[in-house]
Amino acid sequence: MGKRQSILLLCLSLLLTSLSGCGAGNSAAGDDAHYIPVFGCLGETGSVYEVNGILYYTDYATGENGVLCSKPNCIHEPYSSSNTEPYCEAALPNGNLSVSLLSGNSLYVMTTDFTGTEIYTKQVYGETWVTLLEIPYGFSSGLQRRIYDKKLYFTAASYEHETDITGEEMPALQSFPFLIEVDLDRRTYRTLTEYEDGSSCTDVLFIEGDSLYYETEYPIRDTYETTYRVCIYSLNLNTLESEYLFTTDASHVFLGAHEGTVYTCGTAGLMMLTEDGTWLPACQTDTCTSGYSYEDGILLSVRQDNSASILHYDYKTGKVSDVPALPQNGYLFDVMGDWVLAITENGDIAAVPIEDLLSGRAQYTATWRPY
Repeated sequence: MGKRQSILLLCLSLLLTSLSGCGAGNSAAGDDAHYIPVFGCLGETGSVYEVNGILYYTDYATGENGVLCSKPNCIHEPYSSSNTEPYCEAALPNGNLSVSLLSGNSLYVMTTDFTGTEIYTKQVYGETWVTLLEIPYGFSSGLQRRIYDKKLYFTAASYEHETDITGEEMPALQSFPFLIEVDLDRRTYRTLTEYEDGSSCTDVLFIEGDSLYYETEYPIRDTYETTYRVCIYSLNLNTLESEYLFTTDASHVFLGAHEGTVYTCGTAGLMMLTEDGTWLPACQTDTCTSGYSYEDGILLSVRQDNSASILHYDYKTGKVSDVPALPQNGYLFDVMGDWVLAITENGDIAAVPIEDLLSGRAQYTATWRPY
């Protein structure tokens, strides 16, 4: 393995730890989506990602991968100052910072000049982008986004353009991040949280029913370095009231929630935080390095005697079972719909039906590399 590939896989491994528990909650089949920086948007049937201003799509079931353009003989030229009306269906609508999302048969692109955000939409193989909504806030591309129940959730911030000493305009942060909900059907938005004094970043983690779970970082500065305290909160989407749940540490890393019970992994194994605030062991396991929650249970990566294995925790029975290893020394990356997403030893993303994984018949049906 080359040095560059080794470094890439190390970076992927570190990012996966921070994304542990990113499986989606339950909503309309095929509509949920999870955008992860670098990796693109993981939908319930396929993945969309952008390369040099052009959108690509991978179908989990068929393994087909290619540019999202149906026009014959198209050279797939992206938007530019000399190509402001691209012929290619897969070209992004403008040259601003963008994030691409897939929900069902609809594509969405968020673009920002930092002083505002425009959201565009079209059908997967539609020709023309249509402006869905304009929001007077900017965003950073380095945070997660989720589509759940036809609503988009992301972290926004207020920016203004200021002139630097060279006379060039630069975006300047005016207010720190807060959470936004966009109703994709009604074309409306609302602010869910406000900036909390002393915090540095807020990110969406998980959504189940009327509860959204998010984390907020608080910098702890000393003479030599800055560290961060990461707190997990639940937000009632009806009342917009937030409740502090716990502070992340080696024993408790957020995985997800099921019927009001929050699950964590870490040195304490798989733990659950009940609605009355009591910590209980969900089962007897060794150190869990990461895990991904889905409708029926949790898939866990477990470290045992310097080796890693996969376990499955069943919500209904509370039982844990061994899961055969993923092909190509793969490790868990996410769960979307009926699909487990993995990272192979070569650094590719791969898809396998969750039913096949649990039954010991795991074979990747699709592999791709979005970076």
